[in-house]
Formats: sequence, structure tokens, C-alpha cells
Amino acid sequence: FVRNEGDVQDKAGVKGPYPIDYGAIVPKRGKCANLLVPVCISATHIAYGSIRMEPVFFALGQAAGAAAVLAAEAGAAVQDVDFAALRERLDEPSGGVLGVAKNDAKRFAECAAARIGDRRLAKMFVSSYLDTIERTVRYRRKNGKDDSFVITGDIPAMWLRDSCAQVWPYLPLAKESAPMRRILRGVLNRAFDCIRLDPYANAFLDDGETGPAWANDMTEMKRGLHERKWELDSLCYPLRLAHGYWKATGDASAFGEDYAECVRTVLSTMRAEQRKSRYSFKRRTWTPYGTLAGGMLAPFKPNGMVASAFRASDDACILPFNVPANIFASDVLAKTATVLRETNGDAALAAE
Repeated sequence: FVRNEGDVQDKAGVKGPYPIDYGAIVPKRGKCANLLVPVCISATHIAYGSIRMEPVFFALGQAAGAAAVLAAEAGAAVQDVDFAALRERLDEPSGGVLGVAKNDAKRFAECAAARIGDRRLAKMFVSSYLDTIERTVRYRRKNGKDDSFVITGDIPAMWLRDSCAQVWPYLPLAKESAPMRRILRGVLNRAFDCIRLDPYANAFLDDGETGPAWANDMTEMKRGLHERKWELDSLCYPLRLAHGYWKATGDASAFGEDYAECVRTVLSTMRAEQRKSRYSFKRRTWTPYGTLAGGMLAPFKPNGMVASAFRASDDACILPFNVPANIFASDVLAKTATVLRETNGDAALAAE
């Protein structure tokens, strides 16, 4: 049986551009859960007469690819992809979040540099300001959330302290730049995940990377760790960035249960290290400051301060109480209590 469905140019009743439903590129539910078809879609012959053009295939291919990523991230069938998340992904400006953030940072830096009288110094400022966003940030969406991995220097690992300090200069830009807010939220989300994985570690690997440089250190090395040196300030920097981000943007979207769980982990770790340290660390090294003598912190009498095994320089502490780091912790915990009350609503945790 053959039927003439009409002429798309004249008699099909098409008044202008028309949408293509997401359901047209996925199979019926129950038949296949991991297939997207951006070319041989479910459509009538008359509809396919106008769909079968390269620009349409470009758009359908991009939509199918974005949907596949979201399905893989969520571990879901393609029929169950969050359509709002898919629309958000497809509505991203050309160049993606990272590309647009780079352009925003460049405009911001050039505007600030115009006030610097020394041309060489102005050029140096712009180059330095853009260095982190251009060379060290890896941005993606992970489990429906922003995720940013920030490498430190020439080492392909993320130090909690260094990464949060590296993106701190972008806070003044974040209020006006939505892509930069997403990158900063990604840094926070990644830092919260790292702290929950191991609050005693100072540096972490990106997803899928293995073989940390210090895998043979005699401590509780876990998958995903690059180095496990207990440094009190490593727990403080992500909380400092969280407070700074909230003050700069007013955005409360990063301060859900993952943030609260991270704060609980920080508090639990600090309390443990106020009494008697449960941390141990040994490394085969020729430098005395690269490992702990006997693998443990020096004995101490509890006095309210938090013991720390290593300084911010990654060098071992001879005496366990790093006074500047304890002052930093006291300040950042007070600011964290404010963030919790104003954004998360967990008054009990804020009181702790």
C-alpha cells in the first residue's frame, strides 16, 4: 500500500520550522536502553523530506551525543535522560562552559590591566590571571552536577589547598559570569567529594587515573589519592572558597547535602586530631622532612588545638601544633557556620 502524504513545500500544512521530539531518536522503552539514532529517526516520509538535511543532522547528532553522556553519567537508560539537563547542555554557548569562561576572564583581566601604568606589568597580569583557566582546569558534568578538576603546576593531581587558591582570583568575576560560576561550583563539588573520600589526603587524582606517584607510602592509600599527607589547612581552603563563593555570588546551589556531609567530615577529623592522632605516615626518602619520625606525630597533651602532621609546604612537622593553621581553621569554621545557616538551613550543624 502506497500513499502520497503530500508536498512539504506546499500542501502539508507546515507553516514554518517545527521541533523534533526527543522520543523520535530513541527506541520504545523496553526494547533497547542504550541506543540513540540521530539519522534514521522515527518520522513519516513527508516529515523526513525536510529532516534529511545536513544542518538538521548536525543538530540531531549533537543532541544524541549530549544525551548519551547524560545517560552514561547517570547510569540510566536513554529514555530516562533528564530532559531539563539535556536542554541546559544544548543551550550552552559555543565553545562550552570553559571556553566562554576563558573569554569572560580575558575581558575582566584586560579591563583591570587598563588601570596599570606599566605596560609590561599589565601584560604580565593578564597572562597570569588567565593561566589557571587556560591550562589547569578540566570541566565536565558529573552525576548531573558541575565538576572541575584543577591540576597544580606541572603535576597532574589536584591539591585541595592549591586548587582552591588558584581559582580564588575569579570570585570577583563570578557574579556576572554564569560559566565561571559553574566552574567554581565544580571546584567546590570536587573538593567536597575529595574530603569525603579521605580527609587526611592532600592531593587527589582525576577520575580514571591510576598509579599515584606515592602509591608505596606506608599509610592508608586509597584509589583516587595522589598523596596522603595530613595538613590541617587542606581542609580549610575548600570551606574558605565556599564562603567566598557564596559572598561573591549569593548562589546557594552548591550547599546541599554533599556540602553538609563534607562539613561533618571536617569536624569529625579535627575533633579526632585534637585528642590523640589516629594518623600514621612513612615514606622511603633521604630527606627527613618528607616523612614522620617513627611514622607518627610527636606525643602531645590535648589543649584545644588541632594537631597536624605536615605544614603547607608539605614538609613534616616536628611539633604537632601549627598555630597559623589553627587560626585559619577557627576563622573558616565560623564562616562555614554562617553559610550553613543562610543557605543549607542546618542550624544544628552550624552550632557545632
